[in-house]
Amino acid sequence: MRPSSTGIPTTIPLVGYLHSGGAGRRRPVAAVVHRLRGHRHRSGEAGHRYAFRLSATDSTGNSDGAQAQTGAVRVTKYYYHGSSRVAQRRGGVLYYLHTDHLGSTSLATHGTSGAKVSRVLYYPYGETRYTEGTLPTDRLYTGQRWEQGFGLYDYHARYYDPALGRFISADTVVPQPENH
Repeated sequence: MRPSSTGIPTTIPLVGYLHSGGAGRRRPVAAVVHRLRGHRHRSGEAGHRYAFRLSATDSTGNSDGAQAQTGAVRVTKYYYHGSSRVAQRRGGVLYYLHTDHLGSTSLATHGTSGAKVSRVLYYPYGETRYTEGTLPTDRLYTGQRWEQGFGLYDYHARYYDPALGRFISADTVVPQPENH
């Protein structure tokens, strides 16, 4: 834990294991560091390199991300219509992101030619059912960020495991727990 100049912790490193769905199967997690404001700063699996994400959020809650991996910076810019993510520019290439009724990215087309880049279909609880090509984004099921190294979706407050069809932690805000 790292305190700020006022003594309040600003980052909390978490080291441990995540359950991966099978009987006794667990995945090691080397480090997940969260700033207390909820923005993910660093994540990685044991024995793998770290990916750093920096994000800025505008007044409507939309964010842009910059990824730095092994010294190179790759900037990803998302474009929105209202609160819906409709396109992204990565490395100077524009892609249109098409979603299904849940907001899951299901199709990506090239911004200039309109050609299909990739297509993904999902099972009801978020597992990938069909993949054609490679999606240019990590915003997949219900538009949430897919954490490839963990096999979980980042819903900001909690992580979701599509293999289990459940969040991996309890809801911290339950208005009347005796009714649930």
